[in-house]
Amino acid sequence: MVWDVTKSIMYMISLYTLAYAAAFKYEGDDSAANFEFIVDLVQIVDIIHVFFTATKVANLSQAVIKWRKNELQEIESKAGIKLNTVSKFESEWEFNQKYLAVNYIRGNFFIDLLAVVPFLLGPGVSRIYLSMRFFRLFRI
Repeated sequence: MVWDVTKSIMYMISLYTLAYAAAFKYEGDDSAANFEFIVDLVQIVDIIHVFFTATKVANLSQAVIKWRKNELQEIESKAGIKLNTVSKFESEWEFNQKYLAVNYIRGNFFIDLLAVVPFLLGPGVSRIYLSMRFFRLFRI
């Protein structure tokens, strides 16, 4: 929760300064560039973090839930047993990296990636850099 609040505050400050820079064609100084660099690094760390964070099964996309259910049925049919040994807590959360990664890629991954692309391209593409940073708005 602290991570999410910190990210949201950083994104709001970044979007405020971005809107100001776009409206008044303000280039900023070194401290603004350093802050944007830190925000970009936080965004990259967050993308990696989401791939490894367990999520509630109810929050998975319907396609991932269906895929997960089919795989469990296939395992049951091959083994010839019913898999009823999962506790209530384990059935509420998904820890399998494969399902988490596919769920994230089918969800917000590309929006997150578009918000980071300006950082990956470098500051040499300032017009694209400025417009693509507005994809951070979708993260809040």
